[in-house]
Amino acid sequence: MPNLLTEVQFEMEMVLDFSFIYGGIRYFGRDLSFIDVGGEEICRLHSLKITRRHRYYESGEETCYSFENAGETDSLLLESICDADGIVSVPDSAFHGEATGSVIRLFGAKGSDWSRLEFTPFSNELVQGESLYFSGSGGRPSQSVLPFFDINGGREGCILAIGWTGQWFAGFSGEQGGAHFKCGVENVSLRLRPKEKIRTCSVFVLPYKNGQNDGHNAFRRAVLSALGMRAGACAPLSLSLWGGTTSAYMTEAIKRARDAGFSAEYIWIDAGWHGESTNDCPDEFTDEWSKHTGDWRINKRIHPDGLQSVAREAKQNGSKLLLWFEPERAHSDTPVVHEHPEWFFRTEQDEFRNLLHLGDPQAYVYILETLCSLIKELGVACYRQDMNMDPLPLWEKYEGGERKGFLQIEHVQALYALWDTLKKEFPHLIIDNCASGGRRLDWETCKRSVPLWRSDFPCAFDAPSEGAQIHGIGLSWWLPVSGTGTKAEMTDLYDFRSAYAAALNVRFFTYEHTAAPHTEKLVRWIDEYKKIRSFFTEDYYPVFGFDGSDSAWGGWQYHSPKKGSGILGAFRRPECPDDGMTVALEGLEKEAVYRFVSFDALPPVQYSGRMLTEKGFPVCIPEKKSSRLFLYKKISG
Repeated sequence: MPNLLTEVQFEMEMVLDFSFIYGGIRYFGRDLSFIDVGGEEICRLHSLKITRRHRYYESGEETCYSFENAGETDSLLLESICDADGIVSVPDSAFHGEATGSVIRLFGAKGSDWSRLEFTPFSNELVQGESLYFSGSGGRPSQSVLPFFDINGGREGCILAIGWTGQWFAGFSGEQGGAHFKCGVENVSLRLRPKEKIRTCSVFVLPYKNGQNDGHNAFRRAVLSALGMRAGACAPLSLSLWGGTTSAYMTEAIKRARDAGFSAEYIWIDAGWHGESTNDCPDEFTDEWSKHTGDWRINKRIHPDGLQSVAREAKQNGSKLLLWFEPERAHSDTPVVHEHPEWFFRTEQDEFRNLLHLGDPQAYVYILETLCSLIKELGVACYRQDMNMDPLPLWEKYEGGERKGFLQIEHVQALYALWDTLKKEFPHLIIDNCASGGRRLDWETCKRSVPLWRSDFPCAFDAPSEGAQIHGIGLSWWLPVSGTGTKAEMTDLYDFRSAYAAALNVRFFTYEHTAAPHTEKLVRWIDEYKKIRSFFTEDYYPVFGFDGSDSAWGGWQYHSPKKGSGILGAFRRPECPDDGMTVALEGLEKEAVYRFVSFDALPPVQYSGRMLTEKGFPVCIPEKKSSRLFLYKKISG
């Protein structure tokens, strides 16, 4: 495979290596001899067998290492594994006058922590002699910070994506004319037993040369490619139903939505359908559903026919079924914990958080068979996996001696095997990755799943809709597919549009205790979303910036280069003093002419690509907490 940098004549230079300590000696990949064996590169170091695997994408390369003890006795101590240990050098000429001096900056994004400002970007100058360190939090990879980084030097840069659904680390330090970076699984120090094999982080590297947005759009396309999707593909449009409501209510809600003109592609059954609770559980803010997490028997009190009537109604509606699970966590009072306590890592202080030892073969088979049985029985088309606990404290509690990191690695390997097996068993199954919202986003999960509920922030009935705007503006810079939900009660078009994303969960029928929606508005709003939804997996431009305050404008531009068309959404937030602004668009042909059609009854207008990119598109919103939406298309040039 040609070197990605030299192939397209980058001025930036990158040396990508890996390193580890074995038996007290630091080794680098450049010091080892790998041979190609059936598409894999293999190296032997004493009894340690190291395997390197590459996967190539149009604009980037993924590398992953595994370590196996091929000997008959325990290995030497293996520690400080850096799956990437490299240097990026950027000469002054790479900046093309866009920065004062050769300043290397590191860009990243905040993680998911049930807050308004989730996924907002940050940047730090990589100063010579100074270092920055990032890591996952609690064993969930995107809880504190996304494991995606952009080392930027003007027009050129390099995107680094870490694939590890556990506790990763990434370190960056400034050097003369560049930066040193390394990443891996945090705090690993272990001896492998005979024939034992582990894998560590995958690392995806994507260099770019035409500005950050060009690089980030190339990364979005790489994610789509890994998912087997193409730009313009649509993600699920769902009708949400709380699992703690009765089957009778669910079937009636599906009919009511259909009578209102909304036949959802997916019927989304969330938590609360499981266990043998005798108490009502009207919504997720009642602990009853969590007390029965780990008991995957359908609650016959509220679903007397085991959800079969709901599955039938969904099918008659032309809809597929989405069902929530949380297979890695169990409450202390559930049958499986009583019958097989040896399958769980437990803490006496928290009865809600017993962690399934997914690396235990018997526990793994149990949960795999349980999931497969329900998926087959109900015809589930989208498997929604949640994870509402931090696993790291329990992994660390049960690890002993010179086995630090092993239980985590074993668990993460088993998680990937579980998802891969489900996909093999059910080829058309979509995996929805939820972990208290978007706390398990990394390169590996993003290759296998989509986050249809990227944040738990909108769970609160009074959550401001600006949160959904901000989450989408930030996360879309990295990922092409994500989703969120509307408010549980219908409010106004500003709130509804704030939830627009590649996937949309309509929550107006979710609970029995919320008001019925205004059907005329529902039909009109859903029709609007359907007309533009395919653009959310096209190229993305954060043309309004990333300001998350209520006094700012917010918005986005999505553009299809192939179609020569796109969408522009603008939001004047509640405290924004300005009723108008001009926003420079991107991705357009300067010599072409584009026609803009408004979804808000404004007259069509047309401008040249040169004016739109250099002077900008004028947007006027007279009222606060209001929005504008435009569809544009190239008409000449």
